Amino acid sequence: LSASAAALLALSPVLAQVDTSATGQPPAKTQPTPKPAAPSAATGGEVDPKAKALLADASAAIKAIKGITFKSKRELLGTPSLQMGSSGEVRFVRNAATPSASPFWAKGSMTRPLANDTVALEAAFNGTIAGWIDEAKKEVVEQQVSAADAARRVKTARDQLMPSIFFDSEPLLAEMGGQVLKVDAPVEIGGVKCDVVRVMNPATQRETRISIAQGDKLPRRIEQITPSTGGTTATFYIEMTDVKPADLKPAEFAVAVPAGYTKRLETGPQPKLPTNPQPPADTKTPNTP
Repeated sequence: LSASAAALLALSPVLAQVDTSATGQPPAKTQPTPKPAAPSAATGGEVDPKAKALLADASAAIKAIKGITFKSKRELLGTPSLQMGSSGEVRFVRNAATPSASPFWAKGSMTRPLANDTVALEAAFNGTIAGWIDEAKKEVVEQQVSAADAARRVKTARDQLMPSIFFDSEPLLAEMGGQVLKVDAPVEIGGVKCDVVRVMNPATQRETRISIAQGDKLPRRIEQITPSTGGTTATFYIEMTDVKPADLKPAEFAVAVPAGYTKRLETGPQPKLPTNPQPPADTKTPNTP
């Protein structure tokens, strides 16, 4: 692998364990794929107050989420020999008291790195119970998320189809502490005009670009850009489109039982959803996007 690909693999939750019994399905249609971004030259510290204010607005908007639905796409660009990514749809309600245990439902597919095959993803968490489909047994399983299988299924779907900052107590805190914060030219993502903030720590030359909707202030795209010694770059991004506020009911945070399947409920100790490990500020990734 190139140095850039290896760096992204080390930082990405794409390598989280995946249920290999899941069956594949075609990826959902999403926005046109952006081109790999080029890292910007920067030396020393340079903080644009407008950039920091945009990040603060986005953080506040994430904290204020009552209920939203959106389509998601995650992809690695700039490394033709390594295919990885995912796409799908999401329902999400932020738990203000315990953000890491926020309820969600996510359904889609992912391309597993190195194997280059596509597997289906569907999981839900209602604050107490995790649910997923066991294709081999033709069952919808519901289980306390403290159980290992439930925690793995929940985290895999969450990492693939959602930005991890939605589950952070202080979203974008590491980015607001970046050595270099700049405002780039606005972009349009899924028909939504966005301001773009570039975060960079010169010591690592790793760069994060966050596109923030001018309307609701929620992020629409988070890109992690990593240069390699060969002069090329790899970009790993997550993109959210068709973002809509929604009055979501508890029943919408459960996996529906397909025809011919049965439901199995397993109970266990009190649940605790595993939190994402927080890397140092200069290695914060967008999967972190």
